[in-house]
Amino acid sequence: MFGFGKFSRFRISLPLTGIVVLMIVVGAISGCSGADRGNTAGNIVNDGLAATDGTWVYFSSNDGGSIYRMHSDGSNQEKLNSDNSRFINVVGDWIYYSNRDEDDSIYRMRADGSDREKLSSDSGWYLNVVGGWLYYCNVTDGGRIYKMRTDGSDRQKLTSDRGRYLNVADGWIYYSHMFDGFSIYRMGTDGSSREKLNDDNSWFVSVAGGWIYYINLEDGHVYRMRSDGSGLEQVVNDGVSFVNVVDGWIYYTNADDGESIYRVRIDGSEREKLNSDGSMFINVVGDWIYYSNWDGGDAIYRIRTDGTGRERLP
Repeated sequence: MFGFGKFSRFRISLPLTGIVVLMIVVGAISGCSGADRGNTAGNIVNDGLAATDGTWVYFSSNDGGSIYRMHSDGSNQEKLNSDNSRFINVVGDWIYYSNRDEDDSIYRMRADGSDREKLSSDSGWYLNVVGGWLYYCNVTDGGRIYKMRTDGSDRQKLTSDRGRYLNVADGWIYYSHMFDGFSIYRMGTDGSSREKLNDDNSWFVSVAGGWIYYINLEDGHVYRMRSDGSGLEQVVNDGVSFVNVVDGWIYYTNADDGESIYRVRIDGSEREKLNSDGSMFINVVGDWIYYSNWDGGDAIYRIRTDGTGRERLP
């Protein structure tokens, strides 16, 4: 049975539109961010609550959303800023994020919290830092897709389409087009070669392993298709609210079971329940799942990818 009713308070009226969007999500490329990208696509569409540089885990904390870092075993915790932060990306010695305290203006700071600076007053959602560029949906401009260099220079509008669930992968930008029934489109990273890939009401889109995963809002199930739009198939039959696809596993909150986190192989095997919390915004970093706990006052928790080691973060 299709859920989402429990999370109706997360529906947000977007500036300059009458469209109402639910901030939930799908997919990823791997469990860790790579050298030239700041986070996985699946984490970013899940609000980008956690990222890693391979040594430290950086996360939006229960301390007003400020960014903390720690080692994966939970040791050496330290606070890096006082901004209510999301869409966290880490590349080299820099952390990039949207600052909720300033309408999601785009900021960066050093990995130790120093040299904090504002890059843009644009309200930036779904930040993807890839290959020296920062791609985002500019909610200040109705969700149109922009990019700029990681120092804030060379800002460019790439399309007049109003996008959501932005993914940058393999030289393409994938997104859901708000004004075309949330159909999935893609275009080159320079805005060229724009093409429509499906006609479904596609929410929470993410690209993982050459496949595009999304929830079809008509039935609430997870589907996937190849990156060119071919090979459509259903992959999760439960009612799903939040999804992340990592290393051959689909992690999701099951709306038919109180939004508990489940996982299943992408071939449909080994389905298992991982927790009993009312869970939101699934982020996977290494061997850990970071999520917001509805039952715990929306606090940030984490569990291992096998469901053990549950703990509340600072």
